[in-house]
Amino acid sequence: MVKRILGQESSPSQVSLSSPNSTNLISVLKSKAVAYSQTGINPDLMEKIKKSIEQFPGIERQLRFEELENCPYDSVQSLLDAGLASIDNFNSLIRVVGYKKNAEEAFSVLEKMISLGFEPNQNTFVSLILASGSNADLARSAFLRMRSLLIQPNEKVYGALIKAHVREGDLASGFALLRKMEDEKFPPSLVVYTTLIDGLIEANKIELAWEIFRDARTWKSIQPDTVLFSVMIKSCIPRAECERAINILDDLRASGEFPTDITYAHLIECMSRRVDFADKTFEFYRQMLAEGFLMNGIIAKALVHACGVSGDLEKLRKTVKEISEKGFLLDQDMYADMILCIANAMTVGGGKPVPPHEIAANIRLAWFIVADMREKGLGISTPVLNAITKVYTGSDQPDNAVQMLSQFSEFDCVPTSTSYEILLEYFGFKNDSARFFALFDQCSEISDKMYNLALDVAMESQSSSRTVAVLERMLERRIFPLPAQAEKLAIVGRKIVQIHQVIGKLVAIQRDATHEKMVRDNSLVQLQIEEHATRLAAVDGKTVNDPSIEQQVRDIYFAKSKAHRPPRLTKSEHSQVKKKGGEMHAKRTDKPRHNILAE
Repeated sequence: MVKRILGQESSPSQVSLSSPNSTNLISVLKSKAVAYSQTGINPDLMEKIKKSIEQFPGIERQLRFEELENCPYDSVQSLLDAGLASIDNFNSLIRVVGYKKNAEEAFSVLEKMISLGFEPNQNTFVSLILASGSNADLARSAFLRMRSLLIQPNEKVYGALIKAHVREGDLASGFALLRKMEDEKFPPSLVVYTTLIDGLIEANKIELAWEIFRDARTWKSIQPDTVLFSVMIKSCIPRAECERAINILDDLRASGEFPTDITYAHLIECMSRRVDFADKTFEFYRQMLAEGFLMNGIIAKALVHACGVSGDLEKLRKTVKEISEKGFLLDQDMYADMILCIANAMTVGGGKPVPPHEIAANIRLAWFIVADMREKGLGISTPVLNAITKVYTGSDQPDNAVQMLSQFSEFDCVPTSTSYEILLEYFGFKNDSARFFALFDQCSEISDKMYNLALDVAMESQSSSRTVAVLERMLERRIFPLPAQAEKLAIVGRKIVQIHQVIGKLVAIQRDATHEKMVRDNSLVQLQIEEHATRLAAVDGKTVNDPSIEQQVRDIYFAKSKAHRPPRLTKSEHSQVKKKGGEMHAKRTDKPRHNILAE
């Protein structure tokens, strides 16, 4: 039964999506020593690089890493023996040494280069900062070393320095360096803004990333390229904003750009998050294959997740078979999505009741998949147990679903907020207020959606104390009731003073928050207007009142179009024209006629 979904067994030569776990420490160290002696590259660093490539797929990125890995020169002496000593080759050597060894060795290459009489340039320190990786302290040391040699930084140096800080998660320093670039009269850089926006998305600051993106396009006059458009599509993934992602793709194509494999990977991952866009996931996948791109780890996971969200078992079987044929092994997340597909097959498909024999078969199939994971040496993770819990809720077995919370410890797992939210959604839908609030009181970190659901359940239970308690917890976290809930609260709580008091505090908090946001936005817009005026005065000697070339062309166009229009009449003139009698009527009706008698 498991093979119907899993397809054929994977061959040993297939590529694994998860790093293998070994219990023998000595064998691991020996294998690393053999790999280091054969390749000359630190195995731990290689594993980190491969993980980065898997997480952020890209043909060009992979080719760059392969070029660094296959470089035959990894020391100053080897470069001198080959007779290739030059500034450009030393710059490339710094990148290679930083990749194969570490950043400290790259700094020693710089010092040897200077001792041999080669003067470093700006590209030398770009390579040195990039070799520092995510170590912002080493990147700053390289920058200070460059200034000590009286070398002026250029746009590439600042870009590499900002990238090092963003990789470390220091976004404040990254934006401070951007302001320093602006103070030194550097033009707005597309690469720098792409790096900063990507850092904001990684830090889950989605709204701020979109603000920076809009400001870059409007105030900085930056035309996005495929990379920046792909980054903005990536920002749609956490909240499954599929409509916005498709609009960005249309904007990308309208700008004359073409999607890459990274663009399609982000699109497919975003589409796979929602059941109403699950078909779009496979549509973009087929389009990607038609354009010559290949499947990678992220796309394989997204395709299985789309099947899990939609609950299509037949499509899941075909997808898993295709993934296995392309050489990818199933990991824990994929197994969890397969069990999720079984759960959604009983709840998503049309709301029809599932026969008891099919429910029992689905539960057995879910546990057979867990057994298959253990046979292949994969540990049972929390998402897998959450999917099992959803199978029980989908089969309308609340007792077994609640008992799953005690099974987490059997597999050395800990229930997360998602584990409780699955049960809360089920008991909220069933309007079982007793079990719902028994679980709700145990949860400290749940999503805002669960608080709104708790308010609905509390009002349905007609318990004023429970409704007030939920509102007080919403007040602590600054979560506001939905419009429909506010309307219902006005009815059910019209005679309860405590509800009026809590609602009054929520209204005051929302009013203050809205006012602060408007003041901040207005201040930011005014600052951008002043910056735009300063830039016009510094570059062209103009003011904001001077028309631009586009405005002049538009005025000429409208002037020509207005010349051919009939004159516009006022309301009184129009009524005079339409009514009978008067001079206007006489001009329209009493026309001079041809005198036949005169002939």
